[in-house]
Amino acid sequence: MTITKRDDTSMAEQNAEIRRWAEVNGLTVGSRFGEQRDVVERVAPRVPVVEVTVRIDEDVYEAAMLRATYDGYDNASEVVEAALREWARGY
Repeated sequence: MTITKRDDTSMAEQNAEIRRWAEVNGLTVGSRFGEQRDVVERVAPRVPVVEVTVRIDEDVYEAAMLRATYDGYDNASEVVEAALREWARGY
């Protein structure tokens, strides 16, 4: 993948995609509890939100995508998810 420039629109689209992925995978309060979102938000205290920005140079990205093909991942989002899991475990 060749990255020619960064712009706010593409970053906003990437952030929206990450948020959608997090909601689908139960990483937000509302989606974790399904239909009871309003109840949970009223009862549970709001916690600070932590945003993480990851910058990967092109060579590292290509290596990760190559590894992903061997590990059976279908897209870049799955690769990033797996890498974040490994990082969180301290590998």
